[in-house]
Amino acid sequence: MTPPLLPSVALGDNQAISACIDRYSGLVWSLARRFLRDLGTAEDAVQEIFVEIWKVASRFDPDKGSEVAFIATLTRRRLIDRVRRQVRRPEDHTIVEEPEATEWLPEQELAGREDLERAKQLVASLQPQQREAVELSLYHGLTHNEVSTRMEIPLGTAKSLIRRGLDQIRSRVATNTASLPSPS
Repeated sequence: MTPPLLPSVALGDNQAISACIDRYSGLVWSLARRFLRDLGTAEDAVQEIFVEIWKVASRFDPDKGSEVAFIATLTRRRLIDRVRRQVRRPEDHTIVEEPEATEWLPEQELAGREDLERAKQLVASLQPQQREAVELSLYHGLTHNEVSTRMEIPLGTAKSLIRRGLDQIRSRVATNTASLPSPS
């Protein structure tokens, strides 16, 4: 397992900041593209998220979870905030730019894709109801209330399903003993 970078980022270590961007840019970018349709908006969001990571790096506690979970959670929250702001203030019609197809991918994007694929496998390994709740929350950005309504279950049940599902994923990542099916 790679050592966490956030403690060094919190101290202002420029090498750690660069390494953090290299390590997590693929993850942050893929989440931004999933949440935001406009390429320019996604780029702005990624930049703002890394500034936010730098500002709150001192809050990271390796005893409470993994660094990737900390960054993914912060990223998801910032993207949800951005989407909600856009809904409140709709802008003029924008043209959605499609990323250009390339035959090669930067190394960090490949690493981000591998992390994303592993995360998808971990989510898929949950019990069906738990998996649905976690997917609605993570992949679709729904709030606990919205998950409760969509699944037609009590709010407390939705919260418990999401929390326990994320706890199981964290535990599997932390112990690195998750038995996952090999990608086909």
